[in-house]
Amino acid sequence: MKFIYKFFLPPLFFLGILILNFLLSFYIVHLKEKDALEINLSGRQRMLSQKMLKELSLFLHSNDESYREELENTIQLFDTSLKALKDGGEASLDLSWKKKVYLLPSEGKTKAQLEIVSQYWLKNQRLIQITIREKQISKDLYHSNIVLLKEMDKAVQLIQGVSEKKLTYLKILQVFVIFIILTGSIGVLIYYNKLILFPLNNLIARMSLLAKNEGDLTQRIPVVSKDEIGKLSQDFNSFSEVLRGKLLKIFYTFREIIVKVSLIIRELYIYSQNFISIERDMDRGKEELNGIEATIRSQDKSIAKNAAFSRNLTEEINRVMSLTEESSKKASLGEEKITQIRNSMDLAISAMDEMLSKNKELTDKVNLIERTIQTIQEISEKTNLLALNASIEAARAGESGRGFSVVASEIGKLAEGSREAVEGINKNLKVILEKIYSNNNSSEEVSQKIIE
Repeated sequence: MKFIYKFFLPPLFFLGILILNFLLSFYIVHLKEKDALEINLSGRQRMLSQKMLKELSLFLHSNDESYREELENTIQLFDTSLKALKDGGEASLDLSWKKKVYLLPSEGKTKAQLEIVSQYWLKNQRLIQITIREKQISKDLYHSNIVLLKEMDKAVQLIQGVSEKKLTYLKILQVFVIFIILTGSIGVLIYYNKLILFPLNNLIARMSLLAKNEGDLTQRIPVVSKDEIGKLSQDFNSFSEVLRGKLLKIFYTFREIIVKVSLIIRELYIYSQNFISIERDMDRGKEELNGIEATIRSQDKSIAKNAAFSRNLTEEINRVMSLTEESSKKASLGEEKITQIRNSMDLAISAMDEMLSKNKELTDKVNLIERTIQTIQEISEKTNLLALNASIEAARAGESGRGFSVVASEIGKLAEGSREAVEGINKNLKVILEKIYSNNNSSEEVSQKIIE
C-alpha cells in the first residue's frame, strides 16, 4: 500500500466514526422528537379526559348541541390519539384536526399499559353514552375517569422512561465515541510512529552509522514496508550496492594498473641492464672494429706489396721467357732461374693463401658483429615498443603515471639512438665487407694467374 493511502487511513477512520456518531445522534434525536410528541399527546390525553367530563356536564345542564359536538370531537380525538400511541398511525396535534403527525407503534411495557388504558377507555365510553341517554352523570363515570387518568399517568411515565433511556443511550454513545476517539488517537500515534517515525528514524540511524563507519557501503537499511519509505530504503540499498560495485571496479582497475606499472618498471630495469650490457658489447665491438680496421689497413699494405711483387714477378717471367727464347743453350741456367721463380711463385701463392685465410677470419668476425648488431637492433625495437606501451599505461594512469611517462620517453630516446648507431655500424660493416670481398676476388685472380 502506498504511503499516502496509509497516511489518510486514520483521518478517514475518524471521519467515519464522526459520521456514524452524527447519524446515530440524528436518529436518536429524531426518535426523541417522536418521544416528545408521544409524551405531549399522552399528556394531552389526560386533559382530554377531563375536558370530556366538563363538556358532558355543560351539555347536560344546557342541553346545547354545540357542547355535544365538542364532546364527540373530544371523544374521537382521544380515541384516535390512543390508538396511534398504542398501535401507531396518524394523530392530530390540534382540536381542529389540521395538524397531523405519524406515530410509531409502542413496544413492551408501554404498549401493555396502553392496552389497559384502552380497556378503561372503552368502559369510560360506555358510561358516557349511558350518561347522555340518562341525562345524569353517575359516580361510576367519575370513578372510571379517575382510574383512566391514573392509568394514563402510568403510560405517560413509561413513555418518559423510554425517552430517558434513549437519552441515556445517546449519552453512552457519546461517551463510547469519545472513548473510541481517544483510543483511536493513541492507536493513530502508534500507527504513525510505526509507519513514519520508526522507518525515518531507522533510515537516519543507518545513514549516521554509514557516516561514522567511514562510508561502509556494506551497511543495509531494512525494508519494513512496501510504501514510499520502504521504496526509499530499497533504492538507497540499491544505490549503495551500485556505488560499492563501481568503487570495487575502480579499485581493481587501479590495482591492475599498479601491477602493470610495476611490471613495466621491472622490465624497464631489465632492459636498462640489457642496455648497459649492450653498451659494453658495443664498446667491445668498437674495439674489434678498430682492430679490424687496423688489420684491413695491414692487409691493404700486404695487398699492395703483393701487387708490386706480382708485377715484378711478371716482369721477371717475361724477361726469363725472353732469355729462354734467346738461347736454349742456357737451359741449365734457365732451369735454375725457373726453379727460383717457382720457389718465388710458391712463396707468393702461400702469402696469398695466408691473406685469404685472414680475410676469411675477418669476414667471420664481421658477420658475427653483424648478427650481434641485428640482436641489438631487435632489442632496440622491442625497447621502443615497450616504451610506447609504458607511455600508454602512464597516460591511462593519469597524474600518478607522469614519472613513468618521463622514464618511458627517455628509454624511447635511448632506443632510437641505439637504432641509429646500429644503422651507422651496419653501413660501415657493409663497406668493409665489400672491400674484403673485393680484396679476396683480386687475390684469387692473382693466385689463379700465378698458378697458370
